[in-house]
Amino acid sequence: MSKLVPAEVQEAAIQVCGSAFYYRSRPKGIFLSAGVPASMYDRYDDPNRSKFLIARQIFADLDQRGEMGAAIQLRIVEELSLLKRPDPNAQDRRSGAEAIARLKDVIAEHLVALSGERAAVAERTRRQEIRLAAQAARARRLAALKAKYTALRDGAAGTPQRRGYDLEDLFSDLFALYEIPFKRSYRTPTEQIDGCFEFRSFSYLLEARWRKHPPDQGDLADFKFKVDTKLESVRGLFVSIAGFEPEVVNRFPWGGRTNVILWSGLDLALIFESWSFPEALEEKIRRAEHEGDIYYELSRGR
Repeated sequence: MSKLVPAEVQEAAIQVCGSAFYYRSRPKGIFLSAGVPASMYDRYDDPNRSKFLIARQIFADLDQRGEMGAAIQLRIVEELSLLKRPDPNAQDRRSGAEAIARLKDVIAEHLVALSGERAAVAERTRRQEIRLAAQAARARRLAALKAKYTALRDGAAGTPQRRGYDLEDLFSDLFALYEIPFKRSYRTPTEQIDGCFEFRSFSYLLEARWRKHPPDQGDLADFKFKVDTKLESVRGLFVSIAGFEPEVVNRFPWGGRTNVILWSGLDLALIFESWSFPEALEEKIRRAEHEGDIYYELSRGR
């Protein structure tokens, strides 16, 4: 693995650790304050090991940690470069002073590279922190949506229309969570559309059903008619919390192009457990495109 902090700089820092200190606790304090995990340092903190060897082994371990390890190495080097003289009781003060001076010279030689690497590591670390924060925020929002869905499912009451509105709201929140463009329900002069969204260069009409019984052939035919009367780039996603009867699915579609995908309540539950919403959409679309399976159940796995 290539070293992000030049080997010459690392070696100069190791020489300072080995020759400029008397008490072992002082370099240990520098390493720990720079971010070296205590468990890593303790792995090598043995009276039978010299300070040279401890420092060398820790720098080698940090090399294996990529950018995060390099960031720690840079902080160690920076702290050691601030030394003005070796410890008064250092075994060989002359060697310690020469090691400190050598480290300063090496840093000066590599200043541009080190400054650039420090900035690059800091920027990459910042981006990683942003990604992790976004992932954590998404996980919290997804947990809240799961709780919302569970409450709706366990306390399902009211008219089918009211439950349909609740389902539309839930999908609206899911689309927002994954930044998928979505338009809420609207009416045309001749029909009601529960919503539409954009995914993989296609527009999808949404039908959201939360009824006691699965849709019949007429329900699916009516929805397919809505889709068929639009441009060819339009597809349909029919969501039925009650699922779909096998005989209805097997007889669908009736002529024309296959442009509707079916989504059940079990499918919806699984995106809170083992699938992300975009991955689930991708898989259902792929199965329909490649195998003609418009009702691929996510419980069957990838």
